[in-house]
Amino acid sequence: MSNNQSKVEKFIEGIPGDLKSTEKYTQHGYFEPELVKTQFELPFSVNYMSKAVETVPYTHEDFPILRVLSRMMSAKYLHREIREKGGAYGSGAVCGSGVFSFYSYRDPNSSKTLQVFDEAVKWVVDDKFVPEDVDEAKLSVFQQTDKPITPGSAGMTLFLSGITDDMRQTMRDRLFQVSKQDVINVTKKYLTGDRPAAVSFIGPENSTVKTDDTWKVIKG
Repeated sequence: MSNNQSKVEKFIEGIPGDLKSTEKYTQHGYFEPELVKTQFELPFSVNYMSKAVETVPYTHEDFPILRVLSRMMSAKYLHREIREKGGAYGSGAVCGSGVFSFYSYRDPNSSKTLQVFDEAVKWVVDDKFVPEDVDEAKLSVFQQTDKPITPGSAGMTLFLSGITDDMRQTMRDRLFQVSKQDVINVTKKYLTGDRPAAVSFIGPENSTVKTDDTWKVIKG
């Protein structure tokens, strides 16, 4: 134990920031997010698509609803449209602290998949799902929330993200209250209109991107 402790202390000494402030270990002051559309052009035969929208932090009352939304979209819409119909190896939506993201990987499509991301939002706003879809998504979130924590992972959420056990419990309690209307409301609030979003993908040369000057192309 003493040998491990000395190695950890040596590692921590080399990290910028104050030991008492978790954020200084996990955030860089020089980083500025860019809301742009970027393609990383590489000689692949498939694409890796993503779209990220700024939302709310973990402790916000809307966060549990966004988590349920991400699971429901993944299972009830994105999987069917992007994987089953579009032929991608996988796809989904993920809700992280402050960001709601769409993704697909090993995807033969590019622009079409980006369109499906938008159609998934419209599917929710137009109320094309049933309350049972919300219930299934809530169960899926609870399975992830309540899964056993391995000894090696204990404390990592607090260290990396500053999320305490009390914060986790509050988020869990709020999950019980999520309703179908809540899901529709947060979708309208965070995923429609002129909400800032960033789009990027890795893939081969793309004719659509090539003729659209709103895209930034980075050649690999």
